[in-house]
Amino acid sequence: MQDALNNNYQGMTHTGRKPQGMQFAQDIKKTIGNIPGRVSDWAKANPMEAALTAGSMVPGIGDAAGLGADVVHYWNNPKDITPTNLGISAVGAALPFVPGFAGIFAGKKALTANSDALDLAKRMESDGASRDEIWKATGDQFGQPWVNDAKGGGWKFEIDDSSSRIAPKGEVSFGQLENVGAYTPESRLGDNIWHQGLYDGYPKISEINTSLAKADYPSGSFHSTTMNEKPFRSEIKADGADLESIKSTLLHEGQHGVQEAEGFARGGSSTGPYQSGELDAVTAEIFDKIKLHPANKGESKSDLFQHARKLANTPDMRDKIYRRLAGEAEARNVQTRIDYPMQQRIDEAPWTTLDVPENELIFRGNGNNKSMINALQGKDRNP
Repeated sequence: MQDALNNNYQGMTHTGRKPQGMQFAQDIKKTIGNIPGRVSDWAKANPMEAALTAGSMVPGIGDAAGLGADVVHYWNNPKDITPTNLGISAVGAALPFVPGFAGIFAGKKALTANSDALDLAKRMESDGASRDEIWKATGDQFGQPWVNDAKGGGWKFEIDDSSSRIAPKGEVSFGQLENVGAYTPESRLGDNIWHQGLYDGYPKISEINTSLAKADYPSGSFHSTTMNEKPFRSEIKADGADLESIKSTLLHEGQHGVQEAEGFARGGSSTGPYQSGELDAVTAEIFDKIKLHPANKGESKSDLFQHARKLANTPDMRDKIYRRLAGEAEARNVQTRIDYPMQQRIDEAPWTTLDVPENELIFRGNGNNKSMINALQGKDRNP
């Protein structure tokens, strides 16, 4: 995400889930029917909060990924469990819980982009073919399925990740780490994970500075200075308990590298500041939801707005907005499809394996704040 303080630093982060948090999520799903009864008395006394936790909030606030973040927090901080928190978790638990598991989505700038496949895709689109038909036809004929993701950055194809593997140097350096939280010496991405298809398409991505760390659960980050910042520098950090989780995180962060190279929709950070205008847009979306709820009848617009502003600034809300960013959803989809052979990638188009509904995706462009604001106001949503 572009740093609002200096406008010259891009950062995308990825946080996985602790095993106990994932189990807790399943437990919540089993008991979802009992939650409304537990909070009914509290809701009568707190109508404004009840309107929010009853599901009248921002579309997608209880997405599966957001639930993962919630339950990890409540598992490790049981004292923080309140009727409000249970209500918010309940909204999420009612939706499918899809753990993050990775094909890299490439574009026209890739050296391996098949111009014949792209030409066919464009002709089919001009003739009125659906994206499903275009994806299937280009995949079957050229082994390189294409789709026009107009809001997410234009024409894209998928690179097979199934043969990617941790490189010997990365395996050795990670194996030598003794303490949780300690990082390996910085080296190139290509020294830590080998992905022939990715590096053939984008040779410079293999040179991104990379460090690995042992951690109880996976997380990662991708940062880069802007192209006009000298010297230009990109770096990836990947944390995990084992090499498989490290591989998955490296592919997630590698997708952010492709997004930067192609100008695709970007990711962000759940802990970074909102970009210019975004806080107002998030506040307005929450306000529009809670003001219509019968429980808030009689509340002043000023009080509702101030409440919406506070909610927009909570870590929980920031995390849920982050999860809806198209660049983050795409990078998580890379992880979901990590072991798919190419035929399965062709048969199961990437929009069918997203963990956020398409109409809830937020398209944050290359420093273009209007993209996210329009999405929150319903002006830039997928159908």
